[in-house]
Amino acid sequence: MQVVLENQCDYFLELRLGADTDSVPLSNDRVTADLAELVEEQFTNGVLAGKLPAAPETIVAHIEPVYSQEPVVEAIDIRLTAISNGHDTVLSQRYQCGRWVRTAQRKVTTLRSEGSLAVDEPTYRMLIASRTDEATVAPPVIVPPSIDEATLEQCGVRALGEGRLAPDRPVLVNLQFESEAVAQCEQSGVIEIGGAVLGRTIRLAKPLTGTETPVVTVLSTIVFDSRHSGSETRFHFHPAALAEAEQIANMRGLGEKVLTVYHSHGWAGHCGNCNANPDCPLAESTPSLHDYEQLLEQLFTSKTTLLPIAGRKLGAEGQRPVLQVHAWQRGEMRPIHWRRYSA
Repeated sequence: MQVVLENQCDYFLELRLGADTDSVPLSNDRVTADLAELVEEQFTNGVLAGKLPAAPETIVAHIEPVYSQEPVVEAIDIRLTAISNGHDTVLSQRYQCGRWVRTAQRKVTTLRSEGSLAVDEPTYRMLIASRTDEATVAPPVIVPPSIDEATLEQCGVRALGEGRLAPDRPVLVNLQFESEAVAQCEQSGVIEIGGAVLGRTIRLAKPLTGTETPVVTVLSTIVFDSRHSGSETRFHFHPAALAEAEQIANMRGLGEKVLTVYHSHGWAGHCGNCNANPDCPLAESTPSLHDYEQLLEQLFTSKTTLLPIAGRKLGAEGQRPVLQVHAWQRGEMRPIHWRRYSA
């Protein structure tokens, strides 16, 4: 598969002490290479949504900045053309986030730890585009998503339960999976816990009701292992334990593999108010910068990766942890709808 990136700008991430270009600059990092990650995500999601062919001969990505006030970039437009058997399929997407956002977060953390920036001192992130004839970007090595031809029954799905499906990214989660994830989070309190997640991404004969694509991801079970370790702010996955989880997947005989990992973000059961307290110090059940660095940039780099996290969710009903499933959408991991199933 040939990948061609048409790009005429260099991109720079600036941190400043003010919200305009006349303010004091703190740092300037070239982030043009981040465009490749967006192209990979757009292609992967296009295949999963049934909008792009899985194995085109050529992918051409035309990239253009959208300015709020030149040279400050508000968003990046990518028009992706997949060429297969002489036929062109076009998919366009606008991105306001990308790896440069995490670069800025890391930079702020570093500046505060060095004392160059006060703990309560605000910073402003700016993405700057500069037209140039030398704005080359190394194209990403794109691997088409691994999709099995199978039925829900072959994945152990007996009946569908409550929940909603994203039309272009349907995800099914075993009811027992959710129950264990929430219970383990609750029992472990503020200490983060986690494990390998087994499942399959399959192509059905026809889309499920309310969806646009026959490609469905089934998250079937969590494999906990004592070699994984957590603290109040971090969780670390043991490579050997993840490898053994793959062996367990093979023994189950459902065609599963280790698709991703699950972890919690802590829970203070003694107060019973985590979901209603905006001042709760515990992190919500959304990906942290550490999650991106450890999991999504090292262990599970595919843009098909889903990330289930249990913990508090401000505004959620009830007094128990909430399981949220996140997927790559427009340059970052965002929560998506999913539906329960019984095995």
